[in-house]
Amino acid sequence: MPSAPSSQPARPGWILCHHCDAAYARPTLQRNEVARCERCNNVLLKPPRLQPQALLALSLTALLAFCFANLYPIVNVELNGDSRSTTIIGAAMALSETSYGLVTALVLATLLLFPLLEICLMVWISGFLVAGKRCPGFHGAVHTLQDLAPWGMLDVFALSLAVALAKLFGIASVSFNVGMVGLIGLVILMPLLSNTPLHELWDLRLVDKEPDALAEPAS
Repeated sequence: MPSAPSSQPARPGWILCHHCDAAYARPTLQRNEVARCERCNNVLLKPPRLQPQALLALSLTALLAFCFANLYPIVNVELNGDSRSTTIIGAAMALSETSYGLVTALVLATLLLFPLLEICLMVWISGFLVAGKRCPGFHGAVHTLQDLAPWGMLDVFALSLAVALAKLFGIASVSFNVGMVGLIGLVILMPLLSNTPLHELWDLRLVDKEPDALAEPAS
């Protein structure tokens, strides 16, 4: 058995050590407990960093930041009396005026569609977890989140924007708008949401709410 102290019986199913392939019955962990492999001392299981309530709060905050970043201008640039402002959607749609239609679709997907879908799925999952229930389509939602994680490009967009603005500061008047607050919030929150171990979070919720509930066998 793993070296995590726990007075509760092992949960049904098995877990494998990723380092030495040792098999163990899945234990029930309490908060601040960590299950380690007896053979190589590798961490097998540990409690999630975020509780369901915190995850729901972060998800809703990310949704609010997404709305601000897309409904309000990010920056305002004034040059020779000509003032222009843009949103994330505006920056992406500017590419549609060129012949790069595929690039435009990819930018819209990575900056708008994928982040919004990821946030909505997190709100869906965490909302049910707070209520002590598993959301319909839980496994499909988790697999979708795992597939979407590598496609989030908001941080790349923010870095590119920072480089472009740094070059403009010397020749134009640049001011930040409300949308920039939303963009910065998204850059901070999205990695937190993407790295949340949802399966572990569900297991912890079962321990808190229903200690005797059966877990599905580990795959």
